[in-house]
Amino acid sequence: MKLKTILIAGVVILLIVVIAKRFATSSAPRMNASAQNHKPSKADRSTPKASLLAMSEAIMTGDAQTYLDSFVFSTPDEFTLKANLHRVILAIDRFKAEARTKFGAEATDANFPNLPVCLPKQVIERATETITGETASVNVGRVSPIEMTQLEGEWKTSVNGFFQQNAGALNNLVVPLGRGLEEASVGIREGKFASFRDALMALKQKSR
Repeated sequence: MKLKTILIAGVVILLIVVIAKRFATSSAPRMNASAQNHKPSKADRSTPKASLLAMSEAIMTGDAQTYLDSFVFSTPDEFTLKANLHRVILAIDRFKAEARTKFGAEATDANFPNLPVCLPKQVIERATETITGETASVNVGRVSPIEMTQLEGEWKTSVNGFFQQNAGALNNLVVPLGRGLEEASVGIREGKFASFRDALMALKQKSR
């Protein structure tokens, strides 16, 4: 009798566990596909140039988080810029995806413009870096080099150090750019442009 009671109790407990698991699974919010497939970034920031290359690659792949993780944001204007840059990175990715579908990957990639939020890979590869302790300067051919700082083994830049402008002025440039990219993406999808060049012209006008 005691054994039978123990077995019955065990079955009841097992049923409770199974039901609880099914309830938790069915009631838990479902993540979208991109969220489910997201993995923590493992960008190489072991050198100043490696960090800049990670930023360039992030622009190409639409990885806003990796791009933004290469900066140190500190002021309210800079955190506003961070949100605006996030919007721009995603908008660039959508624009390129729409353009590739409509006009082909070769035409899109060959004619895609250099945007102010990043540096082309070939420019970074040719650059020279000068490291002094935990600070570094990367000469990419600008009037002033990109300034970087080593934090916990990773090289990162700042808003002023990379863009050489303050966050307030940059927000005035980045917001129209994000809006222009989004509107041009819709235009491509709706068949408003006969060529990728026409789409770029519209982007230029919408980004002013």
